[in-house]
Amino acid sequence: MSTRGMYEFVESSRESHCVYVHHDNYPTDAATKLIETLFGELHWGKKRYEADEFAAAFVAVNKTQSGGVRLANKRNQYSDIEYFYRVTYGEQHNVEAYAVPGDWDGKLKSARLLFKGSIEDFALKSEEVEKQEA
Repeated sequence: MSTRGMYEFVESSRESHCVYVHHDNYPTDAATKLIETLFGELHWGKKRYEADEFAAAFVAVNKTQSGGVRLANKRNQYSDIEYFYRVTYGEQHNVEAYAVPGDWDGKLKSARLLFKGSIEDFALKSEEVEKQEA
């Protein structure tokens, strides 16, 4: 069974890029995907963030088969997702992790916030976040 997820990479209130991932999107899996992107060779590193570039690196790092990773026009383009992750940048790369209802409308107020903080902290706490979900 697939655990579907949507990732939104946000640079400003006007610019965001969404990526749908068909499987392995529990918090521990999402943390791994984000850490591999953040510290991989395809991203500029911890001191720089451009949403489109980070989203492109995320796709390149995580697309291993046809259909598994897709670009999306909006965060609710696929209605059957179970998790939503919103990546932003302030003084560090941050992530918000949400559990979404089956009839998710794409609005964050209808999702349940599981975690908010740096990607590195999310990686450290993802098992704990996942256990709370179970």
